[in-house]
Amino acid sequence: MRRTPLARLGAAGFCALIVGCRDSAASPRAVPSFHRILFLGNSITSHGPDQSIGRTGDWGMAATSAVNDYAHVLTARIPGATLEERNVSGLETDPAHFDLRTIDSSLSRAPDLVVVELGDNVSNAAAFRPAYAALIARLAATPSLTILCVNTWWSSPNVDRAIQEACFTAGAGYADIGGLYPNPINRAATERSFSDRGIGIHPGDTGMKNIADVLLSALSRGERAP
Repeated sequence: MRRTPLARLGAAGFCALIVGCRDSAASPRAVPSFHRILFLGNSITSHGPDQSIGRTGDWGMAATSAVNDYAHVLTARIPGATLEERNVSGLETDPAHFDLRTIDSSLSRAPDLVVVELGDNVSNAAAFRPAYAALIARLAATPSLTILCVNTWWSSPNVDRAIQEACFTAGAGYADIGGLYPNPINRAATERSFSDRGIGIHPGDTGMKNIADVLLSALSRGERAP
């Protein structure tokens, strides 16, 4: 799923761009090979302890443990891969002042896959659009790097369009998790109770596993932004 100009995708690559166009069960794709995965996201990717909301963990909210958040579940399915999780939600909440240099230390560790999971905390899609596009362009400046963009958990059409446009322009991969939240089984509140409702509407262990499933499928099939 390297970034390949659309004109050179061929029939198989073009198929991945069309909704509903999928390989048959008789032709499964191999698990992709990566060595170091960088996850850039919001609280779904990484959230530290916060007494004000009764949180003690330091991993993806609201998994029961680090090994159960989507980043760890996905990485465990890719033999030999290691991971780094970074919360860069400042790009959502204050895009005009987000400094791309804050991710340089992570990029210096030479990841070969970057998963970008952002958009849920955006209040101004117009301001988010150029900031997100700049992030993806910054990542795309490394030709050997595979980029996988993830759309919003709480489905925001305007934000999802901004994500799709930036990723399409960069030739990046795209994983659509928008269909998961409507099913209560994917929400943490279905699995256990929380004093803070905001935690409960995050993905629980089942939701995290299902996010990882979608991402692994997108990587294996080479799916790109529509």
